Amino acid sequence: MRLTKYWRLGLTHVLPLLVWMLVIFSFSSQSYDQQDLRPWLKDRVPEQVIKEHFSSVKVNYHGSEVSIRKKGVPGFVEFFIRKGAHVFEYALLGLLSARLLWRLLRGRIGLTLLCSLLFCAIYSTSDEVHQIFTPNRTPMATDVLLDSSGAAFGILLLMAYYWFMKRRSHSL
Repeated sequence: MRLTKYWRLGLTHVLPLLVWMLVIFSFSSQSYDQQDLRPWLKDRVPEQVIKEHFSSVKVNYHGSEVSIRKKGVPGFVEFFIRKGAHVFEYALLGLLSARLLWRLLRGRIGLTLLCSLLFCAIYSTSDEVHQIFTPNRTPMATDVLLDSSGAAFGILLLMAYYWFMKRRSHSL
């Protein structure tokens, strides 16, 4: 009977987390050339509209300027897509890790938050180290911060959901 409980936990909580970690790893294993969105964006993004609305936007990221002037419209748009992907990937990783740890730590919110965030930050760091060995990829500490912020968002989203559900069940 007890083994069944652990199998169910593994299938519903551990397996999705491991699969998502493999997805992140596989994206990081691709060279920049394999992930380059600029040719695709060049044919699909209305350059004049982007220039009209965003030509004054300049972002300093990891010591270099990100702007339409420096990167062109496709490179500028690609930058935000790629950084948005970092946030999304790690928000989901944070949510999945917090979901597992919530069960393992029996609903201890502080410990779940801390352990989930630490887990995601360590995974992000290892992912950036992995990029040292991937052609045309640059490991960046700023990406670890971005990933950790995404993870924190996912973790907090799940904790808010659990808090809301707990309050709702007490009011019924």
